[in-house]
Amino acid sequence: MDLTKTNESKKFISFIIPHIVSELPWLHHPIYPGTIISRCRKDAPNRNKESFGCKPAELVNDFQRASIPHESVFYGAVGDSNSEDGDFIAMLETSKLHRDKLAKGQEVIYVSRWRVTKEIDPALICHPNVYVDSRSNGFVNEMQRNYKRRLPDCRVEKDFIPTFDMLVEFVARQFAKRVREGENFQYMISAYFAHFSLKKDEGIIYPSVQSKGRLGYNVALKQDVVDNNLEFISAEKHILYKADDYMQFPDNTYSSEHLAASLGISSLEILPII
Repeated sequence: MDLTKTNESKKFISFIIPHIVSELPWLHHPIYPGTIISRCRKDAPNRNKESFGCKPAELVNDFQRASIPHESVFYGAVGDSNSEDGDFIAMLETSKLHRDKLAKGQEVIYVSRWRVTKEIDPALICHPNVYVDSRSNGFVNEMQRNYKRRLPDCRVEKDFIPTFDMLVEFVARQFAKRVREGENFQYMISAYFAHFSLKKDEGIIYPSVQSKGRLGYNVALKQDVVDNNLEFISAEKHILYKADDYMQFPDNTYSSEHLAASLGISSLEILPII
């Protein structure tokens, strides 16, 4: 039975989830000062802080992975090894080339970087049975190992631990769900979970669906956390290139000829602009 298509389902989900969020000891993981968070826009010609801020709540008309309609949340990404990994995750989350599985094209995306100035303590959405193929030395695998170590000591009755573990896995799978264009109602469970979590937590960490849990992780933060804990650094225009399903996110050292050769094509001009 699909619980996400009817108003009755919405009422049930919005009723039961706050009890789950408030009663159970969800794990947290700090984001330390100095961490770089990447955030993308498809259109940001001014490349200033205001262009990359949260979308006004009145313009949010649908469910997103970590927000309900008419709710403004800051989405970003953090790289495992460097800020470029975070940039790439954020671009994959934004890219029409990637999300729509287009075989080829070139696409302009604006990437902003924000520095954490004050420690943030977000809730962690991660389970060892989800994203089992993530990069072995990455954040997701580290958190999966930590989860296994911390589960026996979590603040629930010993007999309830297996049930709690099943619930965490269910929520993690909701955040890992692939959702097709036009079916944002499928986000309803994760969106309401985030909505009620953000009433008491500063944010949420969860693996990126578009990067298959590799390279780093996504964050969803409240507006006041952005205002008080983040510093806007800069924003740049980038172009994603894709040919025969192979994608390149080049830096400024690539020449057009070098990039075309790496994509296995004669010229970048044959790639349609998305």
